[in-house]
Amino acid sequence: MKLATLLASMLKFAPLAGVRTYVAAAGLVGLSVYQLSQGQVEQAVQSFTIALGLLGLRERIEAQTVPATTVTTVTTTATEPAPPPPPAL
Repeated sequence: MKLATLLASMLKFAPLAGVRTYVAAAGLVGLSVYQLSQGQVEQAVQSFTIALGLLGLRERIEAQTVPATTVTTVTTTATEPAPPPPPAL
């Protein structure tokens, strides 16, 4: 029971959030090697492709993450009055 609690706390820890993706990708690579050794070529290629997809997805998420210190808010106000409407004919 202690091992399950330890694993659950590790997976919820924010700095290790990306580790879950890497562990899943590594597991899929291992699965693809096993499948290849058993002669299941099609399934091995599928598992390996999914592992590559996970790694690409993780890199994309890391690239889109913006640190909170670089986010700034810009507020602008109009300083000139709007031009008058055209005269009625």
